Amino acid sequence: MPSFINQVAKKKNLKIVDAKVPIGIAVTASDIRHGNRKSPSSCAIAYAAKHKVKDCVEAFVFRSCAYIEKKDSLVRYRLLGSTQKEIAIFDRSRKMEPQVFTLMPAFKSQTLDAVMARAKKRRASKADKKTVSANPIRRPYTKVKGLREVGY
Repeated sequence: MPSFINQVAKKKNLKIVDAKVPIGIAVTASDIRHGNRKSPSSCAIAYAAKHKVKDCVEAFVFRSCAYIEKKDSLVRYRLLGSTQKEIAIFDRSRKMEPQVFTLMPAFKSQTLDAVMARAKKRRASKADKKTVSANPIRRPYTKVKGLREVGY
């Protein structure tokens, strides 16, 4: 989760939640004209979301996920690969075709609860392991013939 979003949530006293249903955002030529490059809160998709999503106060669209700010929460959506490509193109050239983008809920394994549970489990397993020597013995690299040389 981006630290910028954590700061926004903390500052505005909002809870970050995962989306339950997908939403479609129709980006028009006007949204594209008003959108700014490399700006999660004012790109064309964020601009369209602010005006077209019900109860949307603010929108933040990053490369792989989007956050829609509602009155009491920040709702997290994942972006499809096609949407991610369009964002990259817009950030480079400020060009985009008017179209409908679908913001999807996170996969079950990528929900905030699942990510936090994995992190907690990982921290617990690291605490249980014994400390390892600071200088472990490394095996030499295996050289394979017929491949290109290493570039250093």
